[in-house]
Amino acid sequence: MNNLRLSSKLDIIKPSASLQVANRAKELKREGRDIVDLSLGQPDFPVPESIKTGLFTALEENKTGYTESQGVLELRKEIAAQYKGVKAEQIVVCSGCKLGIYLTLEAIVDPGDEVVLIEPFWVSYVHMVTLCGGKSVNLKTSKHKGFIPSIDELKALISDKTKAIILNNPNNPGGIMLPKELLDQIVELAKEHQLFIIADEIYSDILFDKNSFHSLCHYDYERIIITNGFSKNFAMTGLRLGYIVAHSEIAAAINKLHQHVGTCAPSIAQYSIIGNMEEAYEVDVQTMVSTYKRRRDLLIEGFKNTIFSIIIPQATFYMLLDISKLGMKSLEASSYLLEEFGVATVPGIAFGESIDDYVRISFATSEKVLQKAIERLSEVKAIG
Repeated sequence: MNNLRLSSKLDIIKPSASLQVANRAKELKREGRDIVDLSLGQPDFPVPESIKTGLFTALEENKTGYTESQGVLELRKEIAAQYKGVKAEQIVVCSGCKLGIYLTLEAIVDPGDEVVLIEPFWVSYVHMVTLCGGKSVNLKTSKHKGFIPSIDELKALISDKTKAIILNNPNNPGGIMLPKELLDQIVELAKEHQLFIIADEIYSDILFDKNSFHSLCHYDYERIIITNGFSKNFAMTGLRLGYIVAHSEIAAAINKLHQHVGTCAPSIAQYSIIGNMEEAYEVDVQTMVSTYKRRRDLLIEGFKNTIFSIIIPQATFYMLLDISKLGMKSLEASSYLLEEFGVATVPGIAFGESIDDYVRISFATSEKVLQKAIERLSEVKAIG
């Protein structure tokens, strides 16, 4: 079709790299190839039984209409109770953490504003900032320092155009966690320059060392905005339920946008959580985390006899594989591993230039599948 005149925004954003890999893996499967797909961050657990019961009850009670745009009050109260000193009016419930981040950026970013991203970062941040009319400024990090930046490196990127810093902690793609000392320094820097901090803490319940994670909810700074949700910890990715924690004025501004963009989060998903959160945490989340840890340890041991060195994740269900011995960068390496060995990974370049020598794998799959991946990747030889 000619002269469609679609928005120019489509020319400056790129499709999701992880979804592209997953789609190619599906194509190969349809062709009859046996593909080990380690590309998507999709928990392979069922929704917790208590949450299932809540869903069924909500349907039986016909709770399928609109809710308050900000979220059902009882749910906001339960979420607020997870954060010391937070009130229900500071919570905005929305259709996933992803939408929460985008609404937050729309609420604070003006055209020309700069938003600092610390590599490696989640793939959608750059495109969200761009869609809001802002400019992302990427802080590159080094594997020699564990991909942890220094505060001086961050300071060097702050300008009079800087509006916000996004922290993905725990980190996707590496399962890396920022140390408390650095978080202290970042908060002080933000205060000094009156910057917003968006803390994406969607993986904050999938921890292999709970003492290493420090939530930004513990800091007394009104420009900290936390985004979180139930997709990963409660295996509810398709039920689309996330939330934002912010100063009440900021929450009201974000909800003003939400009213026009999303109306409200799915009603039955909201009602399913009410009264069932504690049981889901105590039973299901603990089981999931212990299983993920066992899988992580299986991979750590399995990759010892391969050409791939790894970044050991402290959290999440992701791991970074160093592909530098292949003599190719991540886009080419990811394609090579998929086409030649039948293992789907995500190229590191999708998460920033700092990890172009890595591919990401997800261990949100069975040990049998992971063992098959190890066997195949053990056959990969160094090139050059």
